[in-house]
Amino acid sequence: MFCCGQAFAKLESLSLKELNNLEEWKVGEGAMPSLQRLEIQKCRQLKMLPDGLKFIANLQVLKIESMPKTFKDKVEEGGEDFCKVRHVPSIIFQDCE
Repeated sequence: MFCCGQAFAKLESLSLKELNNLEEWKVGEGAMPSLQRLEIQKCRQLKMLPDGLKFIANLQVLKIESMPKTFKDKVEEGGEDFCKVRHVPSIIFQDCE
């Protein structure tokens, strides 16, 4: 899945739930500038967070639910994806293996 340019300019909340075949998600700089809340749930094939999340300055809440431990470990402080979401005030993990 690829979100580029000014895609979804007014989107404030996004939930990715049970997308069993989603392996890669790319977010281009400038996409989803109004996004405030992002939830990723049961997308077990998703390997990593998109680099473009670091450009979404309005993102206030990131909720990771029912995802593999390997994904959670990447997103947590010290993980390889944490730099993409370090600006997010609230990162919530729930029921991660």
